[in-house]
Amino acid sequence: MQFVAEKTQYALSKGLSVILCVGETLEQRESNQTFEVISKQVQPVASKVKDWSKIVVAYEPVWAIGTGKVASKEQVSSTASSYALHVTGVTCSNYSVTCSMDVAATLYH
Repeated sequence: MQFVAEKTQYALSKGLSVILCVGETLEQRESNQTFEVISKQVQPVASKVKDWSKIVVAYEPVWAIGTGKVASKEQVSSTASSYALHVTGVTCSNYSVTCSMDVAATLYH
């Protein structure tokens, strides 16, 4: 993740916005390691970047990519807000998530 942190810092220095994708495997989720995994993904960036106004943290659960499995509303809410943003100490109001249209409809209404 140090590589991602350096690339993020460089992109921001050139005036670009960044989408920082974070997520865990199914094995990690089932082992209750989501917090640790996402913290390890976000912390290197947080150590290099102070202004998160041009960063979107995107929760992309690896276990849902191309599997037909989708994150539930509860999984999305708890992971995207609690783990990726609050617990890691990052203050960021921009985040997104990959989920089904049904889950998206319940999140944004």
